[in-house]
Amino acid sequence: DANRQTTMPAVPLNVGLVTSVTSAAYADFTAELEKYDVGFCVYACDVRVQGDDAPAMIATAIEYFGRHDDVDVVVVIRGGGAQNDLAAFDTEEVALAVARCPKPVITGIGHEVDHHIADDVAFEHYKTPTAVAVALLEKVWSYAERADAAWDGIVEAAVSVLDESQAGLDRIAQRISADIGRAVERSAVS
Repeated sequence: DANRQTTMPAVPLNVGLVTSVTSAAYADFTAELEKYDVGFCVYACDVRVQGDDAPAMIATAIEYFGRHDDVDVVVVIRGGGAQNDLAAFDTEEVALAVARCPKPVITGIGHEVDHHIADDVAFEHYKTPTAVAVALLEKVWSYAERADAAWDGIVEAAVSVLDESQAGLDRIAQRISADIGRAVERSAVS
């Protein structure tokens, strides 16, 4: 549960991406983010996602992004494959790197039926790399909707205060006008 206790920023726009940059997972993830003009900044760390070197490379990349203030969230993705091909995400080395990361780690490893130890220790996990991108987009859109609603409330409150102030000024102007009128009448009578 260590990584779930980190804090997800309200607007996680700076993404530390751990994957093979020549993979379909990378292409799918970045294409989904680029469909919308949201302003994500993706820092990719090109790692092997299968084979003997993969666990150390993945763990090192997660640790690297965890140390950088310019990263809001760490995303670990890989497309589907045979169970043996996905074995790096079931290693203690990767699981510990995810659990110890001071930034929220989101995983999207494999396809619908795949589940890995890295998923179990991550802040959040999704079934595919594209689903991770959609989740990030939804977090940003949700914040934007809340911000818009807050601004609408501020505008409404300001208009209400201005309307009340204008009504008060109108009443004062009427009293002054009436007082002047009475003063003129009295001076005309005298």
